[in-house]
Amino acid sequence: LRGVVARVALSSVPLLEGAQSCVQAGIFSSLQPSNLRLTRAVHPDSIQEHSASPAFSLLFDPQTSGGLLFSVPSDHADALLSDIHGLGADYAAASVIGEVVERQDETDGVCLHLVQ
Repeated sequence: LRGVVARVALSSVPLLEGAQSCVQAGIFSSLQPSNLRLTRAVHPDSIQEHSASPAFSLLFDPQTSGGLLFSVPSDHADALLSDIHGLGADYAAASVIGEVVERQDETDGVCLHLVQ
């Protein structure tokens, strides 16, 4: 995947109950600070705009980042989500959290851009 941007709607990312409260209280996993090195893949404007959000910190917390993330063509997303929700209450938080689009600049690689 070269030359793409993953646009993630931070407010659409499902979080474990109580996770934001922990971050707001300054409670993090011992490995979370080292995971922050992965912010190099996040667009600088997104870091500036969202880094104060507890949800941003949770994107890099190893205790809460174990969920399954995958990409499907947008015209298949609704049907797949319906199938996942049909598996029961354990899958109720499954959601579309963003999209992958072609990058508009010359930079190689994948970039995460957080949006409202």
